[in-house]
Amino acid sequence: RACYQGLTAVSWWLWRSGVNTSLADDQGQLPLEAAISNKHWDTVLHLIQYTQANPFIASPYGKIPFLLIPQQLKENILQGMAMDEFILLDQLVVDTAKYPI
Repeated sequence: RACYQGLTAVSWWLWRSGVNTSLADDQGQLPLEAAISNKHWDTVLHLIQYTQANPFIASPYGKIPFLLIPQQLKENILQGMAMDEFILLDQLVVDTAKYPI
């Protein structure tokens, strides 16, 4: 319901309380899909960036949330994901340099 209504802070609080953001509701809709269907783009971005909602997991009805997102938001999401991976790889290189095998 929080994602359906665009209640970003409530959705974050629920996630912090242990709610799985990759589970569908009684109607088969994922939280991310609910936010997308109601064009709550801030909630969509928040779910992906901070609650580990996976935009590539299909709903029980076969909808892939990432394919329902506007192009500009897709680009922002992918850039954020790429930056996260770069930071992890950079840290791995630094750690490897500190402690060579």
